[in-house]
Amino acid sequence: MTSRFTGLLLIGLLAGVVALGVNTAHAQKQPGFQGPYALTNAQIVTAPGDTISNGTVIVRDDSIAAVGPNIGVPGDIENPLDCEGLTVHAGLIDSGTQLGLEEVGSLPETQDYNEIGDLTANMEALTAVNPNSVSIPVTRVHGITTVLTEPTSGLLPGTAALISL
Repeated sequence: MTSRFTGLLLIGLLAGVVALGVNTAHAQKQPGFQGPYALTNAQIVTAPGDTISNGTVIVRDDSIAAVGPNIGVPGDIENPLDCEGLTVHAGLIDSGTQLGLEEVGSLPETQDYNEIGDLTANMEALTAVNPNSVSIPVTRVHGITTVLTEPTSGLLPGTAALISL
């Protein structure tokens, strides 16, 4: 009986070690793109209504270096990314914010994202957003062009608003 229990205990410990190894292996930080890169053959939306068909975007040092329809890929870019059939937009989209619902985080008077109660499905972020919030131009300067601003209180917090900055 003791040897059977010991065997089961060893199998359980081995399974735990294997599971722990598998669990931590996927948590490793994946390396991003290194060096300059190019997005080619893409439909590029530079502004609402302005589109470049079959265009190229060159990125260097985390900044956009060139955008256009007739841009050649520089020789130092080894593997350009073929984006045929894909659309590239001119800014980032943040899909989980309280932008415009909160002016200064430390003042409760400026927080319109957190209503009282668990069931506040009637809360509409669109009617509570302050279009004159100082956070909006700061967010825009950092390259974010669209946000989904959402209330966060309770079980049913209400509806979010998609805002083009």
